[in-house]
Amino acid sequence: MNNQPIEEDETKLLWRYVSKLRKISSGGNNIIKCNLCDFLFNGSYTRVRAHLLQLKGEGVRSCPKVSSSKIVELKKLDNETTL
Repeated sequence: MNNQPIEEDETKLLWRYVSKLRKISSGGNNIIKCNLCDFLFNGSYTRVRAHLLQLKGEGVRSCPKVSSSKIVELKKLDNETTL
């Protein structure tokens, strides 16, 4: 597997907390590794958000390393993305 990070979309600030290991042939999906808990998963930014912000129903588990105070910080970053 190629461990070179794939170029980030600078407007989506939560990419800072994961590494995109490689592109999957279909759509905008990547193999992603969480930099906080080392969890590997397939997906796009939607799953990165769900993992880090501990959102349910997106097909990825929540990051066990994100504390409630860290979620507040991550939500602020996520809100900057949507503005």
